[in-house]
Amino acid sequence: MPKTKTATTAKPARSPATNPLIRVATYDGPGADPVIREVPWPKVGHKAALIKIGACGVCGTDQHILKGHWPKPLPWPFTLGHELAGVIVELGSELKTDHMGKPLQVGSKLMLPPLMPCGFCDWCKRYPEQSNKCLTPVYYGRYLGFDKPPHLWGGWAEYVYVDYEELPGTKIYKLPDDMSLLLGSLSEPLTSCIRAFSHSPPPRRSAVGRHLPSRTPSATPRARATSSKRPTACRSVAARSRARAVPIRYLTCTAVRHGM
Repeated sequence: MPKTKTATTAKPARSPATNPLIRVATYDGPGADPVIREVPWPKVGHKAALIKIGACGVCGTDQHILKGHWPKPLPWPFTLGHELAGVIVELGSELKTDHMGKPLQVGSKLMLPPLMPCGFCDWCKRYPEQSNKCLTPVYYGRYLGFDKPPHLWGGWAEYVYVDYEELPGTKIYKLPDDMSLLLGSLSEPLTSCIRAFSHSPPPRRSAVGRHLPSRTPSATPRARATSSKRPTACRSVAARSRARAVPIRYLTCTAVRHGM
């Protein structure tokens, strides 16, 4: 069972006027049990927003981190969760629009991308198409430790806090009013699908999304045996070359499963 650590002794009613406590799930390290901590309601800055989490997914990255597979140092303890969507409950006076210029207000639905390039380093300025190589990116749900106030830096919590003054690379995107938050939380995984399509081989003729007859309808047992003995790299290349002849839904699922 998750442990609970309380930041204050009193436990007032849950309303902003009485400074309620917000529950946050954190982990102290790989293999550790989740700890439910409680932190005070934050004072929202001029270029900040407090977002109530409506839905947050569990990414394969989250599972690798908890199993100790992550190759880089992490700021334990911290709050995981980057496939998130929520609703603005408090909005700073100077935060008027999202990253695409769409107007924001209390009640607006939002999603946050996990990787937010800073916009100021050489990679961001000179090679914006490769801004994923940013030298000082912002990661909500990964590289922001729980000890950093106001302690609301990941999706596995009741609220998440975004602040453009504290973290200038922050990016938030407004969701359509009629989109559910559960669907909105899938916006980030959807980018994996889009990346898979952009890196997939060009379709043969105009048959995207349809089964095509195999170039070799039948194969002898000897041919099949020879094919199975090919080196792994060769089989991988062959599999990629055949990807153009499978349905889009299969290509997408396969690409996402293997992190393409």
